[in-house]
Amino acid sequence: MEKSIFIKRFYQFVLMKTEENLLFNKSYYRLHLVFDFQKIYGKG
Repeated sequence: MEKSIFIKRFYQFVLMKTEENLLFNKSYYRLHLVFDFQKIYGKG
């Protein structure tokens, strides 16, 4: 019984961390897109 609760908690924790990482990666990726866009089109 204790084990299944622990596994459930652990699973929720991992999911939460994964979501945080995905959000971080998305915003990071967006920043890079904007930066590259400025680099390419800022010259002309």
